[in-house]
Amino acid sequence: MEYRVTILTATYNRSHLLKRLYLSIISQSYKDIEWLVIDDGSTDDTEDLIQQLILEKAIEIKYYKQSNKGKHIALNYGFNLNNNSLLIIIDSDDEFTPYGLGALIACWKCQKEKSSVAAIVGNDINRDGKIIGKRLRKESLKCTYRDFVQKYRISGDKAFLWNFEILNQFRFPEFSGEKFISEIALWEKLNSYFLVYLNTDVFKVEYLTTGLSSNSLKLRVSNIQGTLYCYSNSLVNSSTFYFRYKNLINLMRFSIHNNESLRDIIKKTPNKFDGILLYSISYILYFLDKNHLKLKKG
Repeated sequence: MEYRVTILTATYNRSHLLKRLYLSIISQSYKDIEWLVIDDGSTDDTEDLIQQLILEKAIEIKYYKQSNKGKHIALNYGFNLNNNSLLIIIDSDDEFTPYGLGALIACWKCQKEKSSVAAIVGNDINRDGKIIGKRLRKESLKCTYRDFVQKYRISGDKAFLWNFEILNQFRFPEFSGEKFISEIALWEKLNSYFLVYLNTDVFKVEYLTTGLSSNSLKLRVSNIQGTLYCYSNSLVNSSTFYFRYKNLINLMRFSIHNNESLRDIIKKTPNKFDGILLYSISYILYFLDKNHLKLKKG
């Protein structure tokens, strides 16, 4: 059975990079694809470029534009528009390796219990071919998202080929006036399903100084409700002492950024003793954050 794949890209003022991504898409060994581009209010010539690429008719391209609301809201928009059974999200400053998508599809076809598998997962590499985060020594692994992160400690950005029948049950939470939330806000909702990790390189990525990854701290502080939502959820989903304390420290750290009082912060911690014990660490991180943001602004 063939599976049509939606390649979903949310983009903002990246017309100078989209052609590179496009070329990597049309060069894929797997051809049953369409490219769904959600323009998050770009003010450059993104629309003109995409219209030119549509006229080339190398692949099916669907283009939609919204006012600038943030990547996660653009992705939610894309989810609502998708009609295919498989979906993969790739950023406009990244590109596919030549056989990356084909390898994920082949792995998907081999899954006997597809209804329990949320995604097939591959690696991201940088421009020099070095893996982003950690590469598992095994060739493949089947586990929940929680175990993927907390038990096997597979870190760094990864490429997810999603079973859209499962993913379509969920959306990124949206907070009024906020344009950023970590993707973990959605991925952690799928803990009752399995991921199948395939030790193959799928995305070639580039972290730009203007990108979301390079401005993570600033974005987390300026989109504080989404940040607190993520750390609160991650704390509930923590299965080890390390991750429970890490998420608790960060929850309190950004609660301080949100100008919450010590009493209110301790009140919302699951274990008051842990909260009191770790508060000083959270405050030190908050203090370092303020200095870092001040230096970056200067």
